[in-house]
Formats: sequence, structure tokens, C-alpha cells
Amino acid sequence: AIMAFWGAPMATEDHALQAVRAALEMQRRLELFKQELGELGEIFDIGIGIHTGQAVVGFLGASRRLDYTAIGDTVNLASRIEGLTKGVARVLVSEATRDACEARAPGSFEFVDRGEAKVKGRERPVRLFEPRSKT
Repeated sequence: AIMAFWGAPMATEDHALQAVRAALEMQRRLELFKQELGELGEIFDIGIGIHTGQAVVGFLGASRRLDYTAIGDTVNLASRIEGLTKGVARVLVSEATRDACEARAPGSFEFVDRGEAKVKGRERPVRLFEPRSKT
């Protein structure tokens, strides 16, 4: 698993937009890579889950093995959303991420409503959206 985060160590106003743009670009490039793999008879796919919120960010671990990372509920929910991508969409974002994108740059993406999903650790279901480039 790979985790990426925006807004640390320096806060950025468009962190949600950056994350969604990166996810869609990863998917675009993956399609090109999959064409090459297909010629070799290989299969490869990825799922991306994005949630917007606060997290604890910094160096964590023992003195001989420090990692710069993010932890907290926001990170956990993004991971849970990623786990829901299989069979639904390659990229899924939370309502908070969709709202942050729309507040910063309305209409930058099309967000297809993928309904609500029950997520471990949450009392209420989480509404999910599939972002799509407007091209």
C-alpha cells in the first residue's frame, strides 16, 4: 500500500483538488501501463481512496527507524474507502473531498454518486463519489 497526503508540512488551500488530480492522472497512466502489460499477459490494477480532513503528521517511530507519516481518523477512513473501490470504481472520494473540491474550484470534475457504504469504525454510512475528468 502507498499513502500520499497533501497540506503537510505546509498547509495548502487546494489539497483536495491536488489529491483528486493526482489520482486521476495515476489512473490515466495506469491504462497506458496496462496496455504494455497486456501484451505480456500480465494483469495489474490499483484502487485509490481519498478523504479530506485533519490528521496528525510528523516523524513517528523509534530513533533508529523514524517515518514521516500521517495518522488519525482521516487516514483510516481514506484507507477504508480504498478498500471499497473493488468492483465499484478505481477512484472513490468521500463527500468531504467532493465538497472541498467544489468549494475551491466548482465544476473542475464530474462527481458520480456511488451511494453510501457502511465503514468499520463509523456509526453512519459514508457517501462515496467517483471523480471523473471533464474532457
